[in-house]
Amino acid sequence: MFLSNRIYFFTGLVLLGIVACLLVGVPLSGAASSYQAQDRGDTAKFLADVNDHTAVYIVSTAAFTLLDSVFGVLIGALLYLVFRDRSRALAIALFAGFVAQSAVSLSGDVIDAAFVPLAKDFANGGAGVSAGDASTLELAHTLGWVVEFLHDASGTMLAVAFLALGWLLVASPAGKVNPPKALGWLAIVGGVLSVTAWSAEAADALGLLNLLGLIVILVFTGWLGVWFLIRGKSLPDPIAAG
Repeated sequence: MFLSNRIYFFTGLVLLGIVACLLVGVPLSGAASSYQAQDRGDTAKFLADVNDHTAVYIVSTAAFTLLDSVFGVLIGALLYLVFRDRSRALAIALFAGFVAQSAVSLSGDVIDAAFVPLAKDFANGGAGVSAGDASTLELAHTLGWVVEFLHDASGTMLAVAFLALGWLLVASPAGKVNPPKALGWLAIVGGVLSVTAWSAEAADALGLLNLLGLIVILVFTGWLGVWFLIRGKSLPDPIAAG
């Protein structure tokens, strides 16, 4: 009964928690370093930045880890419960997309955390490794490519979740919970833009689409979160949706 009465409130809080993690993680990640470990010419600069701005880098990585390990899975489960009466197939698809995205992205977060000791070893040396050692540089470069692949793959899975959620809100029959259809269109646009990371590797100009996608996702997530917090008390029990 408690879950039934509070599920909309929880959903709104989780959505706003996702917004908070993104607003902390994204700018702090850029503040820690503007270089990319997978770009061979920038790997040493990236490690130097991480070593110089360790605290900022750790907070950014922690925000993304919280997002992927807790909020991503929670929101998939909550949105499934809330919207499954409108389309069970689409609700399952959005749940699977969010969970898969969280799992893959969390793997990248773990590797991101490993850059902290690597940066320290590269700057100061470590057990059996001298400062500036080429093997440390090569390991960081390789891990950078792995992280980039995982983050791009997670964007594709996020697209599945957002496209399923968007189509559910726009085209599925009305159910117990019916947010504005404009939110559905925003989710669809966000889903399409979530897959542009792959193309952005080949064309830097498409990186602007990644930024636009982030903005759309932030607006959608924040709007839906506030909608649940405001309207939740007047909505029927979703647990009885079947």
